[in-house]
Amino acid sequence: MKRFSIFLLLNLLFGITIFGQNKEYDPPTNLRNLPQFNWRQDDEMITLEWTPPAGWTPSAVDKWIDWDLGIWDGNSIGSCMDCPWEAAARWDAAMIGMYDSVYLTKIRYILIEPEIQYKLLVYQGTPAAFDTLLKHPLLFNLTYNVFDTLILDPIQLDPSKDLWIGYWVNSMASGYPLPVGPVPVKEGYGNMVSYIPGSWWTLTYINPDLSYNWSIGGYLETPNDTIIYPLFNIYRSLDFQLFEKINEEPHLDTTYYDFFGNQPEPNYISYYITCVYEDGESEPSDTLTISLVNTTEIVQKNNIKIFPNPARDKVTIESSEGKIFSISLINNEGEEVFSKHVDDERITINVSQISSSFYVLKTTTTKGVFSSKVLILK
Repeated sequence: MKRFSIFLLLNLLFGITIFGQNKEYDPPTNLRNLPQFNWRQDDEMITLEWTPPAGWTPSAVDKWIDWDLGIWDGNSIGSCMDCPWEAAARWDAAMIGMYDSVYLTKIRYILIEPEIQYKLLVYQGTPAAFDTLLKHPLLFNLTYNVFDTLILDPIQLDPSKDLWIGYWVNSMASGYPLPVGPVPVKEGYGNMVSYIPGSWWTLTYINPDLSYNWSIGGYLETPNDTIIYPLFNIYRSLDFQLFEKINEEPHLDTTYYDFFGNQPEPNYISYYITCVYEDGESEPSDTLTISLVNTTEIVQKNNIKIFPNPARDKVTIESSEGKIFSISLINNEGEEVFSKHVDDERITINVSQISSSFYVLKTTTTKGVFSSKVLILK
């Protein structure tokens, strides 16, 4: 383990090859945080998305799709005695069109009110021209207030049409019969409703305060489990410590939800992504650093050169991102230990009086703020 940590450290500092990379292994690009999908700050979740290499094709795999993240967070809608309603989650054709052949084999759902009649629905297309694939009354062996799963005879989907999975209820009067997941809402996808046959709206159109995703999901299966490379690894650093891989198996999609609520809350959290090939791993993507104490996000594009690194007495910083306006060194406690105003594309600073440790070098240029790691050794 120590050897691996040292190797990884050298790779981060000097770009030494440790995965058997070569130029044919293209890395992911455009790593970004999607704050609109980061629900409930007390649960501490980051939603990462990145752009795969050109020509990437998703693997034929089995997976759940949902907007509630598989979480039931409460109930919604009530007070109308004889009002049948439909509530559905929607996925664009592009979201399932990556597969040549795909089947819906399961629906995950929750029942809330025993007095209410429920059906599960599956449509494809648009409300003006729905293909009704399933209307399944839920009548026997029912459980309430916990997730249940309906196993389907596989329904082959048309990858050129939108997919809708939802509930029908015969009345809204016995309480709040429709389950909801985390907020904020995935507008136009996780919150579709209909109380006039053939007409659909978003729940927030009816009431802007009802910013929920319906708690329902579907399971997609493809005819085989062919793995198509590259896949992805996700690396994370808390408060600028060494990066660690956080996915147990190579990740198949270009979106990753990172929950870190069980750990001490960091001030900064950093990520990079690599592509995993059959016989090697790519160089890292750009590094994305997110501040949890403010809204700053820093993307490190490796266009700031730092040498020597590790350093003893002096460090030179060169920018290919325009003129440098200022530089600062930040220790692991988030404290600024050195700062200097600059008006040049190259600057050499004296670090002989700075203690041995890792530091974050923040470089402000005409094109933005860049963050890099520097190690000072005495």
